[in-house]
Amino acid sequence: MHHPLQLLFLFVAALCAGTVNAIAGGGTLITFPALLLVGVPAIVANATSCVALVPGSASSFWGYRRELGRGAPRLLLVFTLPSLAGGLIG
Repeated sequence: MHHPLQLLFLFVAALCAGTVNAIAGGGTLITFPALLLVGVPAIVANATSCVALVPGSASSFWGYRRELGRGAPRLLLVFTLPSLAGGLIG
C-alpha cells in the first residue's frame, strides 16, 4: 500500500496529465514517471497510465464533437482508421 502523500502526488499528477491531454496531448509524460517515482513497476505503470487517461481523452473528444463533425468528418475518418489499426497491432 502506498503512503497517503504518494497517493496525493499521483492524484495531482493525474489531474495535470488530464489537463495537458485535453489541451495538446502528452499527459503520459506526466503520469508514467510519477507512477515510476512511487515504485510502480514499469510495465504496470505504462498500462495504468494509458488506461487512466482514457476518460480525459473521451471527454475531450466529446467537447470538440461539433468542430469535428462540422468541418472535418473525412479527416476524422482518415485519422481514426490508422489509430485503431495501430492500437490493435500494438
